[in-house]
Amino acid sequence: MSLIRLMEAILNTIQWIRPALLVAAAASMNLAFAEVGKTDTNFMKKAAESGMLEIEASTLAESKASSDTVKSFASQMLKDHKAADSELKSLASSKGVELPTELPSADKKRLEALGALEGATFDREYAKEVGVKAHNKAVSLFREASTKSRDPDVKAFAGKTLPTLQHHLEMANKMANEVGKSPAKSAKR
Repeated sequence: MSLIRLMEAILNTIQWIRPALLVAAAASMNLAFAEVGKTDTNFMKKAAESGMLEIEASTLAESKASSDTVKSFASQMLKDHKAADSELKSLASSKGVELPTELPSADKKRLEALGALEGATFDREYAKEVGVKAHNKAVSLFREASTKSRDPDVKAFAGKTLPTLQHHLEMANKMANEVGKSPAKSAKR
């Protein structure tokens, strides 16, 4: 066999191998996305909705709250939840999970009702609904994901974020007491 024919045979083989390698690479990427099960996907979506509610309500509280404690809490919520939101978006993207970009209608209604309030009434309702109730729900959501998630990255994100949410709940209970509304029942530790 001449050198030219040998080179032609090698190039012909490479032409067939290259597409097969591309197909194999694409399939392996899809398998990486498929590893995130329904439970982990649902967790990420619920976590995104929870974060959106916190961010939107806390933005409202920064301008509407009459209590310095509520304003300070809202500012901390914005800082922490924006950071967690950024990390969650990156995680979801790496797993091929599309996160919601709008609040569910029930949360939109809660936010509208909150926005209609003024002064101390706003402070009490924000402390109760966003501070205590929303954080009770978030702590439960993240606690479950930190122990039951199958994807190690999702589990790590939930475990890393959980202590911050627990701290937020403690702060929220103190804030609720300060603005004159007894806190709702705390999530079990």
